[in-house]
Amino acid sequence: MRLIYAPASPFARKVRVLAIETRQDGDIELIDATGISPVNPTDTVTRVNPLARIPALLTDGDELIVDSRVICEYLDSRHNHTPLVPQGEKRWQSLTLAAMAEGILDTAVPLRYETALRPEQLRWPELIDCQFNRILRTLDYLEQDAATLGEQVCIGRIGLACALGYLDFRFDTVDWRTGHSDLSAWYSEFCNRESMRQTAPY
Repeated sequence: MRLIYAPASPFARKVRVLAIETRQDGDIELIDATGISPVNPTDTVTRVNPLARIPALLTDGDELIVDSRVICEYLDSRHNHTPLVPQGEKRWQSLTLAAMAEGILDTAVPLRYETALRPEQLRWPELIDCQFNRILRTLDYLEQDAATLGEQVCIGRIGLACALGYLDFRFDTVDWRTGHSDLSAWYSEFCNRESMRQTAPY
């Protein structure tokens, strides 16, 4: 399999963490598309994915699979270890947590483009403040049950850890830990996993 990714992409990081946790990383060739942005889709990506988005996975049969959620589901269907997309009642809890994390990233990544790529005179300060508040509200919500997250790995916890890692990586001036002590403690512990260390963004 071939994964088109960028080391800084939190969406690609989710896929890589799941691959490591399910011991499939050795089956995946990484194709680095560093430099991709909304104004620079790069040939590396567009030759494979017409949406010009990463991550994109090419299976051993050259079938294209796009979107980190779909790729994670695909990889989770290919191994014989404990599923990271749970079944039964825990499935909905995990997928809801994954959706919350996805929402943080769906807000944070465009914010990064808005604040780093768009000329300052064209930025919309009210929108930027509103989006940051959306992220902080979500963290407030997640903080309520953060002490019960535990060490078990699932797609929701992977997504949440990658989202928090992206906030640290791209928004180091935003102190998300204030008021979120349990979430911060859980994240610090989760980052000790080998899968998180190997995929740290740069």
